[in-house]
Amino acid sequence: MILHNKNFQLNFRFLVLCISFLLIVLISGQSWATCQINTRPQYLETDDGSAAKIRFGNIQLMNQAIQPLGSVIASTIVAPTEFRGRNANSESILWTCDEGDQNDITFLVSTNGDDYYGGRTEVSATDAGGQSGVFYTYAQLIGLRLTMGGKVITPYYQDVPVNYETGAGSNGCEVGKICIRLKHIPNLQAELIRIQTSPEGGSNQVRPPLASGLYSYAGPAAYIQLSNKTNGIGPQPVAFGHDEIGESHTNKFNFWWADNGFGYTLFNAMYISPPTNSCLTTFTTPVVNFPKTNIQTLNNGGEVSADFEVQVQCHNNAQRGTSTGQNAIGIQVSSTTYAAAQTLGLVNSSTGVSALISDRYDQDTSLAQNVGIYLVNPSNNTTMNFVGQPGLTGSFPATYGTGCSGYCYSAVTYPSGNAAGWYSLTQNAQVIGSPVESHTLYRIPYRAVLKKLPKGTATAGRVYATATVMVKIQ
Repeated sequence: MILHNKNFQLNFRFLVLCISFLLIVLISGQSWATCQINTRPQYLETDDGSAAKIRFGNIQLMNQAIQPLGSVIASTIVAPTEFRGRNANSESILWTCDEGDQNDITFLVSTNGDDYYGGRTEVSATDAGGQSGVFYTYAQLIGLRLTMGGKVITPYYQDVPVNYETGAGSNGCEVGKICIRLKHIPNLQAELIRIQTSPEGGSNQVRPPLASGLYSYAGPAAYIQLSNKTNGIGPQPVAFGHDEIGESHTNKFNFWWADNGFGYTLFNAMYISPPTNSCLTTFTTPVVNFPKTNIQTLNNGGEVSADFEVQVQCHNNAQRGTSTGQNAIGIQVSSTTYAAAQTLGLVNSSTGVSALISDRYDQDTSLAQNVGIYLVNPSNNTTMNFVGQPGLTGSFPATYGTGCSGYCYSAVTYPSGNAAGWYSLTQNAQVIGSPVESHTLYRIPYRAVLKKLPKGTATAGRVYATATVMVKIQ
């Protein structure tokens, strides 16, 4: 009996060892690589003060007769480098994963769905003039629509493809890894939409909605995080706090506790001018055609010109000028044209641009080279500047944020005055009517002059350039 017991104990031990080995094999067969939030140093931060700025600068709110429901009041592109929490910059590595994980991970984006003024409630199509994807903000009569990767952002987490780089050692990314830097996050497109109703209230909202002035509500409008593609099925490289595709930010925000990502905010980045101190463009000559000319004429100092006009409607109490708080007008070059103009030495220290060059100037060989369009006041033949990029106006306070040496977001004052391409609405303006009560309609004439740029020799080709007329509070 004793011998039998010993054999039984030995057999039992052998069985336990076999089962343990089987469990190890099964577990290892279902294991997968993991991603990590970079913590040496850490750059990601989900708190309110660290959120990337959605910079609109000074904007104008007007009555519905002039600014109908659904009107786009302003739009801007937010580069990922607007996030500056913890001293982050474009090259900062935010997440690291094993090579191969790129097929199983994705960015997730959402509005700040648990915040009444951060994207919890969508404005109805009726109140948004037929527009969709517009959410309430802390500002009266102004909704916000955000888009990334072609998707309109809502409280429900949506996937956006991940960009990354493969580790080479020499690039600061370990061999065998993939690194996601700040610069790999897609741009965010933001639009302010004129809506009918004011924001909804809630028991936790104690301040009244903003009618005018600085946007001082700290809550973000949206967030981005890293997550898995398959909602728990198959490889799950992201094991730290994250949310799943299709879940609602209204009641789930696991990423937030893990500092897995960052927010986007209007806080300290927008100032609203009341309707009584606002002006708005109502008409611009859509196409300006120049007479034909030849390179010999242009290279000998010749030029051709064409006139056009802009019509602007102002409240009778609106201040017009180029000083702080006054309405000014400018004609802005596109972002791509601005970059090319910088290389040609056409941009001054106030970001004003002396000449408008063709779109795709440095990419399309069919375009004339070393020629530009100059803006002229026809009443006195004075040359004017174009507005550069970003073309924002106003002054905005600094924001502390987390983990920065000093302010994460410094105070900013955008360029103003003629050097920056802004001109008084009283300059050469002619009254042509009063189509709406308490408002006056003005006509402002301009002249466009095509001639050779200061450097280089003009070459034959097409000239095709676009620009945008803007009226903004300085």
